[in-house]
Amino acid sequence: MMKDIFQMYNIGHFINQPRNPTEFEILRFDEMAEPNVDDFHKHSFYEILWTEKGKSRQIIDYNEYEVQPNSLFFISPNQVHHFEEWKPLSGGTILFTEDFYLLNRTNKDPLFELSF
Repeated sequence: MMKDIFQMYNIGHFINQPRNPTEFEILRFDEMAEPNVDDFHKHSFYEILWTEKGKSRQIIDYNEYEVQPNSLFFISPNQVHHFEEWKPLSGGTILFTEDFYLLNRTNKDPLFELSF
């Protein structure tokens, strides 16, 4: 089996507590410490990223996206991700695991039926 070339991160890595098994976090960009993650990486969780103000760029599965004011991105586990610069942005991110999403559900399909 080939080793994945991209580091896989859990939610704890994004709050600079890699051993923290948290399954849900809401973070505002202006209150976040710089996470210690590689430029290109993968997540073991879902991320909903929203921006209120500012501009940046990110890459999701080798597609480059302009991050504009009032934009929303949804990133699934195992997608290759790179966020160019989040510090000039106003907004934040919601991070949650599949287990958290399924806490009171048995089917994750509705997650993929969302319009975004």
